[in-house]
Amino acid sequence: MLEISINMIEARCRDFLVDLSSRDQPKIRLAYQFFSFFMAVRNELGYLATLFSRFDVFLAFTVTKACDR
Repeated sequence: MLEISINMIEARCRDFLVDLSSRDQPKIRLAYQFFSFFMAVRNELGYLATLFSRFDVFLAFTVTKACDR
């Protein structure tokens, strides 16, 4: 279920970037490069979160009452 929702958000984000670039091919390419970069950063942070048992110490703002260890 989570994967489906993430894919839906990513597709809408890509569509939004294409709309912002107003059908200009170099701008579309640049928008996709930024999108790919931020998706790569998101993926790496996700992998790091699973590798380190105390990852919440590095990013203390991620621990809330609803999302605790």
